[in-house]
Amino acid sequence: MTPYEVLYGVPPPIHIPYFHKNSIVELVDEYLSTKEEVIKTVMTHLQKAQNRMSMVANIKRSDRSFEVKDHVYLKLQPY
Repeated sequence: MTPYEVLYGVPPPIHIPYFHKNSIVELVDEYLSTKEEVIKTVMTHLQKAQNRMSMVANIKRSDRSFEVKDHVYLKLQPY
């Protein structure tokens, strides 16, 4: 799952990246540059957290392959 997927049926807002010195107003330029840095930091932390979560979830998993007519046990749990 990526951060850009739909959450609770609502798509994320469109993010138009801001490039340094696009605005002639210094205060606006500083604010938007800081906001871009924060967004980049949050995205890297989200990616690290996702990688860590998938590593922990995959620790007990193993690759298995089955052939046609193999007998397998399937455990179903109603939710």
